[in-house]
Amino acid sequence: MPESQRGITIRKFGIDKAKGPYIEDTLFFDGVKGTYLLSGSASANGIKIKGATNDNKPKEFTLFEPKTTNLGKNHIFEMFSKPPKI
Repeated sequence: MPESQRGITIRKFGIDKAKGPYIEDTLFFDGVKGTYLLSGSASANGIKIKGATNDNKPKEFTLFEPKTTNLGKNHIFEMFSKPPKI
């Protein structure tokens, strides 16, 4: 079963000399990791077959790698001065 790690968003406030105050969001994502164990058995014509992955030991996998993403700057006065796009 995959283990979902935490994603954290950091909000930073700042001032740009040309455009004024802004808000900048950064997302820190730890990724998604998990383990699996696959085993099965089958029989046909009196012959039984059993099998498992990695000698019955769980195998780890990574579904999504950790990543840091900058979500961009939102200049506060620009958000209110432009008409909304429809």
